[in-house]
Amino acid sequence: MISASPSRVSRRAILFLFALIMGIPGVVRSATLDDSAREFARKIAAALPSRENVAWEIHNLSSLPADEAARVEQTLKAELQNQNVSAPDGGAPIAVVVTLSENVNSYVWTAEIHRAENLQIAVMSFPRPLENRIVSNAVLTTLHGEKIWEWPERIVDVTFALLPNHEQRMIVLLPDGLLITKAEPGATFKKVEFPPAAANVDREPAGNLRQVGNRVESVLNGQECDVDFDAGTLVRCYTPPAPENVPPVEAAVSEKPPYGDQAWKLPGICGIGDAVLASGRGDYTQPDSARVFENKTAISNELNLPGPVLKFSEGADTQFVTAIVRNLKDGDYEVYRLFTSCGQ
Repeated sequence: MISASPSRVSRRAILFLFALIMGIPGVVRSATLDDSAREFARKIAAALPSRENVAWEIHNLSSLPADEAARVEQTLKAELQNQNVSAPDGGAPIAVVVTLSENVNSYVWTAEIHRAENLQIAVMSFPRPLENRIVSNAVLTTLHGEKIWEWPERIVDVTFALLPNHEQRMIVLLPDGLLITKAEPGATFKKVEFPPAAANVDREPAGNLRQVGNRVESVLNGQECDVDFDAGTLVRCYTPPAPENVPPVEAAVSEKPPYGDQAWKLPGICGIGDAVLASGRGDYTQPDSARVFENKTAISNELNLPGPVLKFSEGADTQFVTAIVRNLKDGDYEVYRLFTSCGQ
C-alpha cells in the first residue's frame, strides 16, 4: 500500500550518506529503498481518509528487480501496519494502488487512493543510486507507463474513439464482442456481443480495431463486425470472401532484433525519426518489459511489466501507445498507457 507525509530526510542528507558509504553500494541501495518505502508509507497513511478497511495493490513499472520490488512491498506493508492502517473488514474498502516507476535519474512512486468517487494521489521521488542510473549517451528518451484498466478475460485489442460531443471512449475487443467504457476506475461499460464466427476460432485470438466515423470496425477470427459506439449497437457482422490467387510471400532473412516479438513503430520523437517501442525477449511464462529502440540500439530506460506483452496498439486520437499485458500473478489482463518524454 502507500502513504503520505512530508519528507523527513533532505536530498542533501541522502547524498551525504551515499558519499559517506559509497564503498558498499549494495548497502546504500538497500537502505535507500527501505527508508524511502517507510517514508512513502507514512505519506500514504497521512493522506488516507480513514486508516481502517484499506485494500491495496502494488505494480512495479521500474527497473527494480523482482526481489527488490518485493522487499519494497513488504516494507510498505509493515510500515502501514505500524501506522495502524488495517486490512478490509467488509463494506466498500478504501483502495490504494501503488505504482513504482522511474525516470532516468530518479525513482518516482505514486499512490492512487480511491474512496467511492473520490481520488487522492500521493507522489514521492528520490534519486536512483549512481550505479543504477542510465547515463549512456544513447538514452535520448524516458519511457513512462501507467495501468489504466484490467479485465479477467482475454483482451485482444484496445483503441480510443471520440464521440460526436468529443468525449473519449475506450473500446476493448474481446474474443466474443467488445466493450465500450472509459479508462478510469469503476467506470460503467456496455458490452456488444458478436455472433459466433464461421471460421475456426484460434486458441490465441488475433484481431484489431479501428474507428471509421462514428463506428468502430473490428476484425476477429475471420469475421468483420461494425459497431456504432455512440449508440452502443451492433450494425453488422460478415465474413469477407477469401482472396484468390495470392502468391506466397517469402520472408526476408534478417538478423534477429535485440527485442521481442511485439514492436510498434513510433512517430518522430525527440528528434528521432526511426524509433520502435518493443517488448522483451522472454516467453509467455515470464514478466516482460518495454523499451524504445532506434535501429538496434536501446535509447530509453527499460520499463518492467508484470507479465508478457500481448500487443501494442494506438488510437487515432491519442498521444500514447497502449500495451495489453497478462498479469502472471493473478491472471488478469491489463491495459497500460505508455508514453515518452525527451531527455534524461
